[in-house]
Order: sequence, then structure tokens, then C-alpha cells
Amino acid sequence: MNKQTYGEAPLSTEGGEGKGVRVILVFGAGKSATCLIDYIIKEAGIYNWLVTVADNDLALAQSKVGNHKYANAVSINAEMSL
Repeated sequence: MNKQTYGEAPLSTEGGEGKGVRVILVFGAGKSATCLIDYIIKEAGIYNWLVTVADNDLALAQSKVGNHKYANAVSINAEMSL
């Protein structure tokens, strides 16, 4: 069995269709994303999800994921110049 960890959470990537780890990436941690992030993190352990919240403001993203073992926060700069 292939075991990995995500934060402190043990993960199994072995299994058939639908049994492996699903990675969910949420872009933005603003007000409109709060309910979505809360729901996904709450269900992450049940459905074997890994949640990454990406935002320009790392502190804001970290405040949304807290210390949840199936979630982490990253800073992202998605500027586009023309």
C-alpha cells in the first residue's frame, strides 16, 4: 500500500476508481469562499480529500484553513500584464 502524509494526516493512494485521494484547489479565500472552504474542510476526512486554499494574502488563506490536518494554505500571485 502506498502511504503518504498531508500535514499530519495519513493518506492511502491505493485503490480503484474513486478510492484514491482527491486534491481540491480553491483559488481565493475572500468572503464569498468562506462557506465553501468550511464545507470542503469539514468533509475532507470523510471523502479522502486534500484541500489547498490559494490566495494572494497568505494570512487570509491560513485563517480559513486553520490547523485542519487535511488542508493547507498557499500564497499565489496571479497578476496578468498586457
